[in-house]
Amino acid sequence: MSFYDKNDIIEMAIKIEKRGYTFYNEASKKVDINTSRKKLFTQLRDEELKHEETFRNLRNRIDLIQLTDEINWSEEEDYIGSMVNERLFDSPDTVIQLVKDAKNTDELIDLAIDFEKETLYYFKSISKYITERKAKATLKEIINEEITHIKRLKEFPR
Repeated sequence: MSFYDKNDIIEMAIKIEKRGYTFYNEASKKVDINTSRKKLFTQLRDEELKHEETFRNLRNRIDLIQLTDEINWSEEEDYIGSMVNERLFDSPDTVIQLVKDAKNTDELIDLAIDFEKETLYYFKSISKYITERKAKATLKEIINEEITHIKRLKEFPR
C-alpha cells in the first residue's frame, strides 16, 4: 500500500505553488529591486497562482486522476518525504526569510531557479503515475510552464 494517496500528491503540488507565490510576491516587494526584475517576479508570482488554481481544480475532479494501481513508491517515497521537510513544503515564514536574507537580486534569481528546478523534478516524478489523459495533459502543460520559468530566470540579464 502506498504511503501517499491521490489527495496527498495534489496537496503537495498546491503547497509547492503556494510557496512559489509567496517567494515571488516577497521578492517583488524588495526595496532594492529594479523595475524589470520586479516585473519578472510579479509575472512569475501570478503564474504560480494560476498553477495553484489548476491543481485545486484537479483535486476537485480527483476522480479524473488515475494513479497506477501498483505503484512502487520505494524510489519516490524518500524523495517526496524529504521534500516535505525541505524548502518546498516549509512554512511561508521560512520562504519569506529566504527572500529577506538574500544579499541581492542576483541571489534571489538563483534561489528562484533552484526552487523551480525542485518543483519541476517533483512534477516530473508524479507525472509518470498519472494515466488519465486530461490530467496528464494538464500536468504536462504545467511542467512546460515550469521549464519556461527556469529559462526566463536564467536568461534574465544580471
